[in-house]
Amino acid sequence: MGKTDKCILWADKILHLKPKDPALIALKTGAFEDEGRVDDAETVLLPLIRKAGGNLSQLSVSIRDVWGQVTRADIAACEIIPHGSRSD
Repeated sequence: MGKTDKCILWADKILHLKPKDPALIALKTGAFEDEGRVDDAETVLLPLIRKAGGNLSQLSVSIRDVWGQVTRADIAACEIIPHGSRSD
């Protein structure tokens, strides 16, 4: 088990006690993003964003920062996919 996996495991243990702690949520989702697990980070963050009605200003700065990192990772992933090219 790598350091990122240990970080996520500890964050999960603490989130069990404090499930709405924005710093812990940011820690966990930031670890997912650092590991390239953007889908996992989105799975955690999107319900929070929906609950805020899409108004990111209602979320903590740490959550907004991680969301920014996740969306940049999504954009970067899309940019490496060649558009209009066919493999057949």
